[in-house]
Amino acid sequence: MQRRTLLALGALTLAPLTSATAQEVTFDHLQTVDLAGDAEIVAYDAGSKRLFVTDATFDALNVFQTGSTPGALLLPLAPIALGGNPNSVAVSDGLVAVAVEGATAQDLGFVEFYNANGSPSGSPVQVGALPDMVTFTPD
Repeated sequence: MQRRTLLALGALTLAPLTSATAQEVTFDHLQTVDLAGDAEIVAYDAGSKRLFVTDATFDALNVFQTGSTPGALLLPLAPIALGGNPNSVAVSDGLVAVAVEGATAQDLGFVEFYNANGSPSGSPVQVGALPDMVTFTPD
């Protein structure tokens, strides 16, 4: 059985909130991308205009360049091969951090770092078992 994942891109619009009206939320579907693997966690880098999507099926980080052409708003780029199953991704000022689990659930995991262009940025850092979330703090 072949399993495929769809990544949908949409635009969320919030109407101004006034004291007399409730806030209205609308969502417009813009594009769907058919992926061979799984798409779970997504992070966006505004500087490079790239979207980073974890793919646990292929132990990879899928990368998309955002565009402005209708029907081609997400242009797939070469995926980044990871050292294991990705559990989380975060981006800050062009630096991409990916939480990757170890070989087994009890093994220590690590965080891999990449530049927004997909090239490695430093060495992986070992962390606890099954790292489930990675994030950047303001400091």
